[in-house]
Amino acid sequence: MKFIPFFVLLFLQTAIYTYAQKDTVSMLTKKLVIKEQSKNEHIQWAYKVNKFSSQFSNKVRAANQILGKPNVLPAGGSSVCAWAVEKKSNQAAFIRVAFEKPIKAIQVAVAESYNPGAIEKIILYGKDNQVLIVYQNTPKLLDTSSRMLNVFFEPAPFDIIEGELVLQPEKVPDFEIDAFGISDTTDTIKSRINVASNLKYFFLKKSLGANINTEYDEISPVISPDGKTIFFDRKYSPENAGGKSDEDDIWFSQSDTNGNWLPAVNIGPPLNNKGNNFVQSITPDGNTLLLGNIYGEKNFMFPGVSISNKTKNGWSIPVAQTIENFQNLSKSVNFYLTSDNKYLLIAMETDSSYGGVDIFVCFRTGENNWSKPKNLGPTINTAANDFSPFLASDAVTLYYSTSGISGYGKEDVFMARRLDETWLNWSEPRNLCDAINTKGSDTKFTTSASGKYIYFSSTENSTGLNDIFKIRLPEEVKPIDEKLLLTHTTKSENTKIVYKVVPFKLSFDSLKGIIQDAFTEKNINDAKVFVVNKITGDTIAYSTGNNNGEFSLIVPKKDESIDERDLQLVIVKDGFEKKVINIDTEYFESEYQIIGNVDTKMNVEIKVDKAIEFHNIYFNYGKAELNQNSISVLDKIIQIMNENEKMAIELSAHTDCRSSADFNLNLSEKRANSAKNYMVSKGISEERITAKGYGKTRLLVLCKNNDCLKCSEQEHAANRRIEVKILKM
Repeated sequence: MKFIPFFVLLFLQTAIYTYAQKDTVSMLTKKLVIKEQSKNEHIQWAYKVNKFSSQFSNKVRAANQILGKPNVLPAGGSSVCAWAVEKKSNQAAFIRVAFEKPIKAIQVAVAESYNPGAIEKIILYGKDNQVLIVYQNTPKLLDTSSRMLNVFFEPAPFDIIEGELVLQPEKVPDFEIDAFGISDTTDTIKSRINVASNLKYFFLKKSLGANINTEYDEISPVISPDGKTIFFDRKYSPENAGGKSDEDDIWFSQSDTNGNWLPAVNIGPPLNNKGNNFVQSITPDGNTLLLGNIYGEKNFMFPGVSISNKTKNGWSIPVAQTIENFQNLSKSVNFYLTSDNKYLLIAMETDSSYGGVDIFVCFRTGENNWSKPKNLGPTINTAANDFSPFLASDAVTLYYSTSGISGYGKEDVFMARRLDETWLNWSEPRNLCDAINTKGSDTKFTTSASGKYIYFSSTENSTGLNDIFKIRLPEEVKPIDEKLLLTHTTKSENTKIVYKVVPFKLSFDSLKGIIQDAFTEKNINDAKVFVVNKITGDTIAYSTGNNNGEFSLIVPKKDESIDERDLQLVIVKDGFEKKVINIDTEYFESEYQIIGNVDTKMNVEIKVDKAIEFHNIYFNYGKAELNQNSISVLDKIIQIMNENEKMAIELSAHTDCRSSADFNLNLSEKRANSAKNYMVSKGISEERITAKGYGKTRLLVLCKNNDCLKCSEQEHAANRRIEVKILKM
């Protein structure tokens, strides 16, 4: 397969509406934005539901799930954290929301997180009962699973305080709406993943190796405070206490003097029996394990949690912990004992949960007794399952998994800081980035006492099912140095936790640059960038380009034995050829060195049946003759076809919306043949090119109110184009 320097534009379906500029619908392409969501005061998401026709339930898919910024997009898909109507509802649906501050909006955004296309009308309201319809459309199910519907319109003549969506479940059943927002700026409202600003991982995740990872599931790692012993759960191994039918057994491994893990060993009785056995946490002295379930006689296990202590003869028989009013409505549960032994975190489902599994805290009331669980509140918990809690040794940094906040896959790992002793106030959870999180479920993790590494399970690049990996945590998401924790007493007698960020002190160089498409010279967003030692194969640094194509890599100078001439810059992006650049010492002449002369342009991978839209092959109005710009583009296509002798293409020509359908169809056929004839004149066989005209049936740009007379000349020009589809390679 050869790679061809074409820029691929994804044509976005548009819709008709009233009193608005063109609908800039943003279809999701699953290329997720890494950049942190900024606090933009000009964007207001709905903060109160005033009226609605129906809701799926009063918790999951409830009307109030539309409030706040998107928490399902950009990944999209069916979610309990979006609003849906009651099952089998065929009546017209509506929801009316309030915005916190009146503004003269010029755009609305609706996060259609699942089965988009049901919206018939969007109505905005002023404080004096003014009404403004900004969107009207015939509902129909679209050919994408989710989208952010952005609608721009003339500046509202009054301050907007409410918005209403009218939808047709009969036309688009099972739709879900994630969020509803307005803005008074021209910057398109987007959904983003909340990643810490400047979050950069110096290294890729690393497998713990064959002495720990096998063809079976290895999950739920727990690392000892000194980092020299790791406990984990191995599933359905023939060496489990109950053999292949034994779902969970505790295994452990210790590291040798060189830091390598020795072959893992089944921990044996009394911690393992034929029931479900797994470690949840370990105390700072390494002498106490928190274990899932309560151990009974004859391998019977009961819901709850137990503690085992290390003795001269091994681990003691687990002792049950008594939790006041313990009630779990879910089949699964997680526990975590904090490093000071004062608090017990539980992930379970109760009547007070916001939806499914929530994270609770219990306070110690005796040697083996705990208070009634207290919900950590809506900043941490969502209508989805929120679980796998891990509180770092600083007692304020919480890592946990949830699908209730925008992420990369089913469940992602997030970090939040506890702000006071009520356990109800938390910083906004931040995603730990796609260096850890995948399209799948990322859960059950641990860190060492230092917080230097996070250990977690993943099926991505595993040897069998789930394997255990580790990755070095950046400063932005590490636990806080205990020396920096300060406390003071507020008037309400609650202890406020104050902390500051430790500055990064390593000596380093910084490489910066912009990644572009080789053909169009347009910036490519979200590409992954690595600095690799080409001699050893080690990854020295890792980052992700932002949505402007910009990247910045910090390269630590940890070892003078590393010759900078041995380093390569590697750029990877789905749909593009991998870019490998040798880094010369000249790029390290200053502490912050911008890559100026390095070619970071990437070539697009072309596949059969893939359509490429060329926006620089234009025609003058009513003419079929090629202009000079079009010829230069066709010359590049000719060059590629000469390099790929079996390549066959379809050239399709398109017109703007002016003139009759018959005239435009005839004109487009002439344009397609004009392009084909030029290529044939340059030596490309006629059999390798199919020319076809579509007239004005496939417009890229729908003008204001779908009125062709209101199109600008620039919009007309964008519709007069040639598209290329690869038929054979």
